[in-house]
Amino acid sequence: MEKTQICANLNRLPGDSQRRLSYTRMVMLLVGIEILVSIVVTLSVSALSNYIQDILKCIKILTIISVVIADMSALLLLAVPKIRLLLPLNLIILIVYTISASFMAGLPFACMSIPWELASWGTTLLLFFSTVVGGAFIRVNLMGYWLSIFLFLVFEFIAVLVTTIVLYTLVEFEIAMTVFGGGMAVMMIILAIISGQMTFGRPGLRTIDPDYCLASLILHAILLLLFVVSSVEFYFTLGADPSKCTNNISGFFHFVNTRFVCHSVIEWLTVVRYLF
Repeated sequence: MEKTQICANLNRLPGDSQRRLSYTRMVMLLVGIEILVSIVVTLSVSALSNYIQDILKCIKILTIISVVIADMSALLLLAVPKIRLLLPLNLIILIVYTISASFMAGLPFACMSIPWELASWGTTLLLFFSTVVGGAFIRVNLMGYWLSIFLFLVFEFIAVLVTTIVLYTLVEFEIAMTVFGGGMAVMMIILAIISGQMTFGRPGLRTIDPDYCLASLILHAILLLLFVVSSVEFYFTLGADPSKCTNNISGFFHFVNTRFVCHSVIEWLTVVRYLF
């Protein structure tokens, strides 16, 4: 009922703003802007860390601020459907969320050198576009198997988490986080494929159409999740600059990434609830 009402309201919006751009073009435009903003924000964090003496203290302060802003802006867009209908308020809140969520994703990797972070973004964009486009061409309704997919993701997450804890206890933090990143990458790829079908799939499978604001929000969450897991792999394969890091950053790094992954997965599950 809620989804039907939102779609009807979107189609009845006054003025030419809603008609000027189709749903697909609007989502592509917003996702393109979000990608550019996220790349600029994350690279700026790494570049500015060269001029900051106490990196860890600044990361803690900025993380708290970005978490609060990202949570509040995402909550407004997800919990109050009417806000997603109001131009340009919905776009302003979406950009605010994009900036704050990008800070939250990029701060743990402030110690990464710029070339390694660019390599991480290259991997992220390759995975993002290939999985989203691949999901858009799948003819089988993936959401019809949502319970099986959900149970698989839960069991996989538990297996990855247990393996990570065992490796962290018996071996090293770096090896444990590398395995954790690889396991999470599989989960994110599955979510990205489903998101591709939900946002750009064939008629009847494009369940989010015409809510372009929600579509761009979920695609950006998938983008940053892929960036986090790819950055974890690059971070622990000589991607960190030892001269910019402290011994205390590993623990906080783990906290921030766990917080961000939980934030984005909860956001994605909220979208699934909206669809039903």
